[in-house]
Amino acid sequence: SVRGINADGSFDTGFGTDGVTDIAIDGDTAHQTTVNDLQLDADGFLYLVGGYNGTGIEQIALAYVSYYGVVQSAEAMSNNSADFVATSLGIQPPDGRLLVSGYMLGYCANEAFDVTYSSGFHFTPDTSYSSPLYGFSGTVGCFVDASAVLNDNGSLIEAGRVSNTDGSWFAMWQKVESNGALIQQSVPFNMSAWGDNSPRTVLLVPNGGFVDNKWVLVGFTGVDASGQPGAWAGRFESNGSLDSNFGNGGSTLIDFDPGDQGSGQALGAALDRYGRVIMVGQPSTGTSDADGNDCSEIFAARLRSEERRVGQEWR
Repeated sequence: SVRGINADGSFDTGFGTDGVTDIAIDGDTAHQTTVNDLQLDADGFLYLVGGYNGTGIEQIALAYVSYYGVVQSAEAMSNNSADFVATSLGIQPPDGRLLVSGYMLGYCANEAFDVTYSSGFHFTPDTSYSSPLYGFSGTVGCFVDASAVLNDNGSLIEAGRVSNTDGSWFAMWQKVESNGALIQQSVPFNMSAWGDNSPRTVLLVPNGGFVDNKWVLVGFTGVDASGQPGAWAGRFESNGSLDSNFGNGGSTLIDFDPGDQGSGQALGAALDRYGRVIMVGQPSTGTSDADGNDCSEIFAARLRSEERRVGQEWR
């Protein structure tokens, strides 16, 4: 379901039914449907992407919902022959093509869809977009957990995790051309020396509309040898190297509990108008209440920026 929320946190009763819109893929309410990402178009309509398992495999599910919470279309894309876990969505300029990122068969994967209108809105696979399955030699799998559309040329910066044979994770990122071709792929890397490398959000740093932006990667990784996770943010130059002017040598790691009882995970992020990174996520105290429930909370953190703005560019 999708919920409309007012600025004060109350339900927007003008959205859907009393603030809620339920999504039924192809009218099917008997099978599980998940929503993993959404984007607003220029008219305030919502595009949503997720998964639908009505055919026995995980299919890409796309939906289009009006400003008032009315479902215009909700369809499963049946062109994948194996489970495709769609994790993120981008609206590609200038024509509004939808780019879906995720993973399939242990590989990072991308698909593109055109939005057409014929007796209603529909989603059609765009065969001009040709993107192979991306992987890393000697690893078990590659999983895209976050993506972002690069300004005006429609290419993607994607980030995620690489699964190793010993069960550990490395972080990864890659740049994908607007037609699906690979531009650049990172070597799998540690966000810290203590593993649990899990990117969750990619943010593009404003740069006057140019496509050679810096970008910020946010997620979580181990804070010390205990392996307890903490929130992590790193800023990258356009060539893929860490920006030494950000944090400590290019990154910032927040340890929520130096005593290693508690932990924290950054799950989302945004840039404010001054270019400062705002992270949100879930910290845990490492203890339980009287009923045995884990004492997890919500955190928000803003990272200080020492930079100055020149026109539309952050320097």
